[in-house]
Amino acid sequence: MCSRSSTNLTWAAPSTQTCSCCGTIPSSSPKGRAGLRIGGPPRQWSCSECEAEHLRDLNAAKNILAAGHSRLAGGIPLL
Repeated sequence: MCSRSSTNLTWAAPSTQTCSCCGTIPSSSPKGRAGLRIGGPPRQWSCSECEAEHLRDLNAAKNILAAGHSRLAGGIPLL
């Protein structure tokens, strides 16, 4: 018998809107359902602060991964 546990991501930061390169939420980031282009392409945006080009979902994944690494670096409390 295998026992599994899961952890929910409780990080409430706007991972899609935050630039994964410079960490800002620039005015050029997608806002709302129309800005996020849910359900249709293109899902790209450019950061007006550092001019990085982003694919929406990949940018969000990078931000979530960075949050996880940050939590690991700080230590995970025993359950």
